[in-house]
Amino acid sequence: MLRWVRRFVALFLSVLFVYLGITASQVYVASRADQRAPTDAILVLGAAQYDGKPSPALQRRLEHALALYQSGVAPRIVLTGSKRPADRFTEAYAGYKYLIQAGVPEQDLVLVDTGTSTWESL
Repeated sequence: MLRWVRRFVALFLSVLFVYLGITASQVYVASRADQRAPTDAILVLGAAQYDGKPSPALQRRLEHALALYQSGVAPRIVLTGSKRPADRFTEAYAGYKYLIQAGVPEQDLVLVDTGTSTWESL
C-alpha cells in the first residue's frame, strides 16, 4: 500500500513540475513578443513614487512608454496613479515630470490622477 502512495505522489509531483515548466515557458515566450502597432495612446499604469521621483518599477514603465512614443507608436502618453495620504505628489505627476525632462511635449501627456486602485484609474 505504501508503495502505491509513493508512486502516486511521485507521479503527481512529476506532472505538476512539467505543467509549471510549460506554463513558465509560455509566459516567457509571450512576454518577449513585440506586438506593437499604431494606437491612439500609450497607457502607463502608476507605481510607487518617492517625493516626486519614480520608483524603479515606475521608471522602467516610463522608459518603455518613452521608447514607444519616440518610435511613433502613439501621439500621446496617458499616465495614471494617485497618491497615498502622506504623499505630496501623485504617481501620475511623478511620471509627468520624468517624461517632460526626457523631452516629451506637455501637450502629448495626459494625467489621470484620480482613483485609488488601478481599476478605478481606468
